[in-house]
Amino acid sequence: MTNQPDPLDNLPAGDGTPREGLPPAPETVEFDFPLVSGRSREDLEAYGLNMVDDYRDFKQEVLSWLGSYGKHPEKGQGLAQSTLQSTHYKLEIVFRWLRSSSVVRHAIEGTVPLSFAAGSIVSEMGNGTL
Repeated sequence: MTNQPDPLDNLPAGDGTPREGLPPAPETVEFDFPLVSGRSREDLEAYGLNMVDDYRDFKQEVLSWLGSYGKHPEKGQGLAQSTLQSTHYKLEIVFRWLRSSSVVRHAIEGTVPLSFAAGSIVSEMGNGTL
């Protein structure tokens, strides 16, 4: 299997100035739920304290963008708080699986095709083992 070229490699580098037609960076959204669950915190602390902070920052950015633009990016309409909470929960499940899955580690190392790893995610979700 050969790697396909990344289509993003052909995009010019930006200088940070807003372009016409692109929405501005989202404002930080306040959430009424913790961005990192207790179980995820315990798992990530095994890798080091910075992992917890990095994961929280990632979730903050993703959920803030979804809260500002996730429904209709062109119109600047975001998702409802209940949808953000549901998305947060689904992200927790997927990342928990990724941290615990030997199949994913093998896919990253190149010893198992990535399509097999993706199939394992779907299979485990269907079986309720995720």
